[in-house]
Amino acid sequence: DSSCAGYFNASRIPTENWPTVLAHNKYWYEHADVTISGTGKNGVYNNAGTATITGLKVTNPGQHGVSNNPAEDGTGKQAVLTVKDATIDGSGEGSNNIQNKGTLVIENVTLKNSANHGIYNDNQVTSKGSLTISGSAVNGIYNYGGQMELASVNVSTAGEHGVNNT
Repeated sequence: DSSCAGYFNASRIPTENWPTVLAHNKYWYEHADVTISGTGKNGVYNNAGTATITGLKVTNPGQHGVSNNPAEDGTGKQAVLTVKDATIDGSGEGSNNIQNKGTLVIENVTLKNSANHGIYNDNQVTSKGSLTISGSAVNGIYNYGGQMELASVNVSTAGEHGVNNT
C-alpha cells in the first residue's frame, strides 16, 4: 500500500480525512508480514522500545533471531515486545532464536535450529497460543532467574534440556 510506504503527498489530504488515513495505515502496519533473512547481527533488535510485530519470519541471522533488551544507557527504560504468528529459523554461533532481557509476549511462534537456546530469558516471557521449539543445540528454553508463563509448548530435539529453569 503506497500510503503505508509514505508515497503520498500529505499536504493534499484534507484535515477531515486524516482519521481515515491513520486508521487505514495502522491496520496495514499491524497486519503486514515481515521477512528478515541473513542479517549481520539480529533479525529484530528491540533496544528499550515498545513494539508489536505480526507475521514475522527470520531466517539465518548472524546473532539472535529476536533480541529484546532494556536501555543500555542507565536510564532504566524497559523493552516491551509482542511477537505474533512468527517463525524464527536459525541463529548465529552461540546465539539464541529469542534473547529476552525485557518483557516479551509471544503468540503462535515456531522456533527452529538455534545454535544455542530456542529462548533465553532473564526477565519476563508470556506465551499465548502455541509455542513450538525444535532443533536447539542446548536448551529449548533457558530461564535464567526470569519469570515465565507458558501455555501449549512443544519442545523437541534439544541438545540438553527441553526447559532449563535455573
